[in-house]
Amino acid sequence: MQNKIEDVLDKAIGQLNKGKSIHECLSAYPEYAEELAPLLATAQKLQEIHIKKPNMCKLEETMEKVRETAEFMKTQNAARVPSISFNTMIRMSMAAGFMLVTAIGLMSFSSSTLPGDSLYPVKLFCEKIDLDYLTAKNKKAFKHIELADKRLDEVQKVVRTKHIIDGNALHEMHEHTEFALNQADECPDEEVAGFLKRIEQLHRRQIGQLTRTQSDFYAKNTDEIGQSIQLCSDRMDWVQEANQEE
Repeated sequence: MQNKIEDVLDKAIGQLNKGKSIHECLSAYPEYAEELAPLLATAQKLQEIHIKKPNMCKLEETMEKVRETAEFMKTQNAARVPSISFNTMIRMSMAAGFMLVTAIGLMSFSSSTLPGDSLYPVKLFCEKIDLDYLTAKNKKAFKHIELADKRLDEVQKVVRTKHIIDGNALHEMHEHTEFALNQADECPDEEVAGFLKRIEQLHRRQIGQLTRTQSDFYAKNTDEIGQSIQLCSDRMDWVQEANQEE
């Protein structure tokens, strides 16, 4: 009898594991229903506990992935924000200082260059930085006068040393002069008279030097120089009228 009930219990539990309900299992063995009922109920509870119990292999795999992800993020953060040693900071400071000294040296050497020289673009770049970022708004008109004067000197030096008229320098001379006139309104009221006097002096100097260049050097450049002289004369007439109004 004992062996019989054990065999029936094994079969009933097998059916229970296959998805049969306790009622269906008991119906298959009605003669053992009274004894099987509490045993199958216990077996079902154990089965539920087993189902809900986490899979330790899967859990271990998940934890391993979490650890790998944490290590990867740590590596990424370390790469993104590298630690800088004291020696590295010293080397970086020395490199920055060297670059600063080099830049100052280039600015110094380029200040005396002429159109066509290798460092002349550096000179123009430094002038632009000075004009755009280091010169006050109400002083830009005076700065343009200064730069127009520099371009005029360069035109004369190129004529003497290379025996040509540098059209780009001549064009920039007129541009700076035009910018100076356009920004005259930015000058403080008490400086307007002084500005107009300086711009008139600039025009007189431009006319005088370009006239000498026209008479002393190449006839083939006389048209370009003649147009420049005429433009300077027209501007000076306007400035003189403005001076009289002042």
